[in-house]
Amino acid sequence: MTKEERKARHHEFAALPATERREIVRQVNRGEPVTVRRHAPLAIAVAERQVRFWKYAWLLGPVLAVVQLLISDEPIVALSNGLLGTLVLGGFSYFWIRRAQRSVRANAAIAQRRIGPPTAAKPATHVPSEGKPRGRAPRGKKRRSR
Repeated sequence: MTKEERKARHHEFAALPATERREIVRQVNRGEPVTVRRHAPLAIAVAERQVRFWKYAWLLGPVLAVVQLLISDEPIVALSNGLLGTLVLGGFSYFWIRRAQRSVRANAAIAQRRIGPPTAAKPATHVPSEGKPRGRAPRGKKRRSR
């Protein structure tokens, strides 16, 4: 998706009422498909934005460790805080990226109108005998004109 497409999706998302925006974000956070088909492309855009954010969020742990190293006199405390922050944010990143990717897959199926597994062609239930064409079947009562 290009920057222009992302910007257009963001403007379309921002134009929705707050209740619909909250519902889309809630479904993306749960990793579920949206209930309204026309919101599926917007949910995909929201999920991709979340993936872009969480892909780099774990880097806050090392940044905080460096800042704390510059400020404090105890390097062991700063390094342990940085390690703990990196592990916690890395876990959050892993969790939210997986949820967003699950939401992208589910909403892509809705956006492409592919819901459920593909079905096989059904075999013909009636084969006309000896190549004769079937007669016209009535479709219901006909109205009599008066």
